[in-house]
Amino acid sequence: MRVPPSEAAVVILNWNGAGETANALDSLISSGLPASRLIVVDNGSSGDDVRMLRARYPTIKMISMRNNHGFARAVNIGAAAALRDGARYIVLFNNDAWIEPGVAVIPTLIDALAADPTLGAVGPLIVETDGDGAARIQSAGYRYSLFFPIARGQFAGARADGERRYRAVTCLSGSCLAVSAEAFRRAGGLDEDFFLYGDDVDFALRLRKAGYAERLVPQVRVFHRRAASNGIASSRHIYTGLRSTLILVKKHARWYHLPSATLTLIAAAIALTALNARAGRLDGAGASLRAFRDFLAGRWGGYEGSWAPEPLFSELEPLRFGIPAA
Repeated sequence: MRVPPSEAAVVILNWNGAGETANALDSLISSGLPASRLIVVDNGSSGDDVRMLRARYPTIKMISMRNNHGFARAVNIGAAAALRDGARYIVLFNNDAWIEPGVAVIPTLIDALAADPTLGAVGPLIVETDGDGAARIQSAGYRYSLFFPIARGQFAGARADGERRYRAVTCLSGSCLAVSAEAFRRAGGLDEDFFLYGDDVDFALRLRKAGYAERLVPQVRVFHRRAASNGIASSRHIYTGLRSTLILVKKHARWYHLPSATLTLIAAAIALTALNARAGRLDGAGASLRAFRDFLAGRWGGYEGSWAPEPLFSELEPLRFGIPAA
């Protein structure tokens, strides 16, 4: 028996990407989700994104912020609104992701959560299309070790049309993640120290500490365009990714993790710096050094030059990470 759609809410972030966000919303609506259960948080877009999306989707819930507060804080704001509306399940959905028409991805994920109270979150197979139009696995979940804190995906790059035995994973991709309201509250939402990247790993680790598991549901899949906002080799990608990894280690590692974790991160920073310097991308070459500098200085939660975000309007002020109590 399927969970009624009214018990779930989908939270989507938009930042200067109204066209992609519209594609994501269209795919969700075409899969059978009511528009009234879709929440878009605009993270300080500079153009007419909010006006365009409100005009095209008058029944969705639209939350507009003046500045870019980062992924985690914006998700928490959308999730807080969903919880106040009585949602029992929250689905995080990237604006550069989409669902094949008529495929009941979100209901399948929600049903998997409802069927097993030990689960805090579930996610689909995340795929992307290659140059030949074939679907290839982008994420089937990640294995993560604090000894060598670089997330490793299983079957990444393999064709998505074959039968495979998927292993249990440490965490799932935040591109599409369905979470029970109870688990979201108990874990405290996403940690707003992470401006971008790393929040999904941190959330999975905190879910585990709260007594929940995450599980891949490979029977359904979501398409996702890789790094649409930042670009794979951009200085922003390098800076935020490395700084978030440093924050993860700081928050979760024990003393016995630190020797190998430190060597791994230094090696990664040197490799990224060398590759960018060789390619003539000087800004990218300096991104690793800036990530270490700002991490050590305690400049977390914002991007470079944006460490003091504006106060949020009172009805969305957090108890902890923006999540209201039950």
